[in-house]
Amino acid sequence: MGKGAEECIVAILANPIAGTRSSRKSLHELIDVLRATGLKPSVCRRPEELSDIIAQQGDNIRCVIAAGGDGTLREVLNRVGNTPVSIFPLGNENLVARHFGLRRSSRQMTETLRAGITRPLDLGLSDGRVFALMVGVGFDAEVVHSVHQHRRGHVNKVTYVLAIRRAWRGYQFPEIDVEILETGERLRGAMVMLFNLPAYGLGLPVAVQADPADGRLDLYVFQRPGRWELVRYLCAVILGMHLSLKDVQRRQIQRVRLWSKDKVPIQIDGDPAGYLPMEVEAVEGRWRLIVPPNEE
Repeated sequence: MGKGAEECIVAILANPIAGTRSSRKSLHELIDVLRATGLKPSVCRRPEELSDIIAQQGDNIRCVIAAGGDGTLREVLNRVGNTPVSIFPLGNENLVARHFGLRRSSRQMTETLRAGITRPLDLGLSDGRVFALMVGVGFDAEVVHSVHQHRRGHVNKVTYVLAIRRAWRGYQFPEIDVEILETGERLRGAMVMLFNLPAYGLGLPVAVQADPADGRLDLYVFQRPGRWELVRYLCAVILGMHLSLKDVQRRQIQRVRLWSKDKVPIQIDGDPAGYLPMEVEAVEGRWRLIVPPNEE
């Protein structure tokens, strides 16, 4: 491994409610495999515990593993500083892990840590907290808020179907104002998305051109409000034709400001994140992800 035993601590932030009950078994297996290879796993159940371990152990930590979904990864990224990070996916979507070929496999994780291949990647920054994946403002954020408001234990596909049904019936599609701060350009729409990675729920190809190593975020503004306009946008996304629509605007941005005269929800990396207004910026090369050797 290249370090003495006392320097082989692997901190793990484990989300106890991510994914299904089989997640607990997978996590225990990972811990056993790491110990068998001479590493010292230190499991945290709360983000504050991870902050304490990083403060106490410092350079003795080999890496931090986010054992959960994309929200768990976000909690890790807001605490690790320069410490390398990897992902043991236990959530429902696991979009970041899937994009980089990280699976729920103790063997793969061990091989990944042994190889030690890291990729410097960008992050987004909003209200002093970073994110790896994306920001959604409008209808999809309303769905996320509803999921978490009605959550009782583990989340599954049925949970999201019910949340989509509630949002479909009640969401009013208020106007969202957008200002790209480095250019001064202003846009207006009913739904806004910002992507750092080309990944979105259900595999929808919204931002296939997003690059997590270009120092920018991909901004999408869907301009027309209404349920059936949403269906039209969804069909266009599935067919890969949404960028040909005149009422869909895409920009690559470094900083953006969003606001509305109405109460408009925000979701960040699949978790509710309050309501507008907000500012978002890209932070180049902010974190190091340990990737499997075949994903180098």
